[in-house]
Amino acid sequence: ETVNKFVLSLLSLYRKPAINYYCISQCISYLLSPSPLNPKLTLNDNVINSINNVLFNLVVLEPDYDQPHTVKNHFEVLRCFDHMTGQFPDQTVENLLHYCKNNQEKERMKAVIILTHLTTSSQVFIENFASKFIAILKVMI
Repeated sequence: ETVNKFVLSLLSLYRKPAINYYCISQCISYLLSPSPLNPKLTLNDNVINSINNVLFNLVVLEPDYDQPHTVKNHFEVLRCFDHMTGQFPDQTVENLLHYCKNNQEKERMKAVIILTHLTTSSQVFIENFASKFIAILKVMI
């Protein structure tokens, strides 16, 4: 329960513009990464959904290379999705696949960026969800 509250507190920091998003994303990535002491993180479903939604909104379609911290944060967010897919594959990937079916092109493109990243970084994604992603891509084209 303490971890759930802590994660929600970290997510709420994204609402404060004075705080560097990259640092928050690094903390979340560290928490989500499996370790020998905590190989499987236990989070409530609403916390998992909150993480997925907040991180999804931080993915950028066109990185601004004049602001390197935004590019770093974008890649750290993708790393968080790697960890989320490893820890909570069903909720995370199904949510992203749902975004691919969204009417708003911006939402679809963000989901495609994340899912494309997962095809190169996540064995769990390849084994369990790649065929669904390919089917959705065929419909999108």
